[in-house]
Amino acid sequence: MACVLTPLDSLTAVYHRRSGTTHLLAEPLPEILATLGAAPAAIPALAERLAMEYGLAMNAETTALLSQRLADLEAIGLVWPL
Repeated sequence: MACVLTPLDSLTAVYHRRSGTTHLLAEPLPEILATLGAAPAAIPALAERLAMEYGLAMNAETTALLSQRLADLEAIGLVWPL
């Protein structure tokens, strides 16, 4: 994994090794990064893994929210599309 995640109360510090940048993230961004750290996945597969791991409902709203959060992570350079 190109990131080191360190929980800090309600936030998580994420150190991105390649850029040398540290980001402070709130839920659910650290959970998404941790799940992606196990293996890359497209949105449908990632949604399924998150649903199983965290007991989320699998529906269009969950997938849309996941899409938005992935766009947030992409905008700060922590993930990129497959």
